Amino acid sequence: MYGRDAVAATNSQADGKLGFSFTKIGTQGEILPADAVVWSCIKDNVTGLIWEGKTNTAGMHSKDNRYTHYDNTAIAQVFNSTTNIATQPTQAQINAVTNTIGFISAVNAAGYCGAKDWRLPTPDELHSLVDFSIAFPGPTIDTTWFTGAQTGSHWTSAPYRLEQYRARTIGFGFGNVEDTIRSEPTPVRLVRGKALTTASFVASADGQEVTDTATGLIWRQCPEGMVATVGACTGSAADYTHEAALARASAFAASTGKAWRLPNVKELYSIVDKSRDLPAIKPAVFPSTPNLDFFSSTPYGKDVRLVWQVKFQYGDSFISFRAGTSPIRLVRDQ
Repeated sequence: MYGRDAVAATNSQADGKLGFSFTKIGTQGEILPADAVVWSCIKDNVTGLIWEGKTNTAGMHSKDNRYTHYDNTAIAQVFNSTTNIATQPTQAQINAVTNTIGFISAVNAAGYCGAKDWRLPTPDELHSLVDFSIAFPGPTIDTTWFTGAQTGSHWTSAPYRLEQYRARTIGFGFGNVEDTIRSEPTPVRLVRGKALTTASFVASADGQEVTDTATGLIWRQCPEGMVATVGACTGSAADYTHEAALARASAFAASTGKAWRLPNVKELYSIVDKSRDLPAIKPAVFPSTPNLDFFSSTPYGKDVRLVWQVKFQYGDSFISFRAGTSPIRLVRDQ
């Protein structure tokens, strides 16, 4: 309905489902035709990022490999499931090929797909691969291009703000943002390329709108129901059922002559401040944001009763009933 596919009349699903566009990459980084039957990596033509491919056989890139997530800057801990005692990881555990640091080092040493700058993805980067048209048990990713995809949580580079012995993960069973204990062996999908630009906000002179120069999206500074002034939101956020939220967006668009709408879940997650909690959003940009779950426009799979929400308490995401009530923040394109 919005964005690239809405304006590209000739766009087809030959390069991936609508909303996505991929290119197959060979062992030395060469571009392969869409009908190639063997490929090593996948380029996302929308973000420009190149992703690690997984194999169905044993080896460095096997779909069955799992990794811990100890690093030198985090308060990483090794949990003994029998004694429930936590200890600090040793340097050998940090450098092991079964840990993310050791795995990344091994992949870069091998020059995988002709490159040596592989890394863990940020939450936004990994979240960009989720196909929200796929319901549980997933995997919520286009398996035509990402063969061997797994359904479980996948590591990102971000620590979990509340407990840094945990790290942010994206669960490809549902497509949700969550967190996992770093000592839990968990799948990894590495990425390379210029990191996605982080949010950079510019407020309008009257304080009503905030433009994210990274995405080009324009946000209402305040949740619906609150009154915006320069740098402040007063009053209380209104609660809406999902039907009422859609109606509010439509009515506000009609009254202002601007195409305001509910953001999809990827758009809404893009304004989460991953370094904060309670709320997980920049208060100087979006003041007085309540620590609540906000509705997105993204339905859950094939169940019309459910919709995706972003939880601005801690920056997670999950599904909820459309008949329940939640606050909303509207968005529009430039």
